[in-house]
Amino acid sequence: PFRRTGPSSAVTPLVERSILRRYATLCNPWQGQPPPPIHEGLQCLVREHATIREVLLGMEGCLDVILDLSSGSQNPAEGSLLRAPPVLADAFHDLDRLLWFLDQYVDGLHHHKEDAVLFKVMLAEGFPTGQGPVPVLMREHAVMTQLTAAFRRHFESKDWEALRRDGVRYCDLLRQHVDKEDEVVL
Repeated sequence: PFRRTGPSSAVTPLVERSILRRYATLCNPWQGQPPPPIHEGLQCLVREHATIREVLLGMEGCLDVILDLSSGSQNPAEGSLLRAPPVLADAFHDLDRLLWFLDQYVDGLHHHKEDAVLFKVMLAEGFPTGQGPVPVLMREHAVMTQLTAAFRRHFESKDWEALRRDGVRYCDLLRQHVDKEDEVVL
């Protein structure tokens, strides 16, 4: 359902340079300065959403490489990443790093900021608690956390079909989720 254009080797620089550098910056966006006015804080979330969209492209690229090179095989690495073709080994390495990013940054930091700060403010300002955007977005955060854990389990157990299924589901859900937040909340 998704195809990335260009060489698959573009995934590694994305993970190594752009994503990790942005992760470090986004963990401490104000670097010891007083927090900016709320509108600048919301702009931080918009920038984080742009980073997340980039990560999704990298994740889709990794899944494409793994699935293309493993077609017809239950274990594309044939038992060991050390024996895997270089492009496939790079894709496994990148996907491992991307899973770390999803767990630590998207689930651990970004969604936590939204749940603990943004959504609490929205509820305090009168947004409905039983229906409407806040409960829907919070439920989606919980589903994505579960999908990240399942995705990691599939990766570690080399269940490529489940990895593909949950990877596609995760990418679609997170992309739609970020679009909702940008269009409705931010």
